[in-house]
Amino acid sequence: MTNKFEGVDYLVGCYFHQDFSMYGENDKDVVDFFCNESDLSLIKNVINSFSLFIKFFSKNKHGADKYFDEISCGYYYQDDGITGYEWAEKLKALLEKGLSNKK
Repeated sequence: MTNKFEGVDYLVGCYFHQDFSMYGENDKDVVDFFCNESDLSLIKNVINSFSLFIKFFSKNKHGADKYFDEISCGYYYQDDGITGYEWAEKLKALLEKGLSNKK
């Protein structure tokens, strides 16, 4: 891992790029696909990365939007009426649910 948000970068970069719809119709479908295709250790690492991300941006929640822009997120979470920070929280919750379903 090259940076502290490597798992965030991995999930968003690999699964939420401009062609994210090849993995599902929405963010829940995409996370479900990721969890079904990934091993437990990878899912746990991505969850840990989201935990660090959420903690880091807790005092500057708008920074999360900027971060997602910088890593070329192709999913427009704003259409769901949420911020980048709220989307990170949502993705973490979906990942945790996917992990519990996999055990």
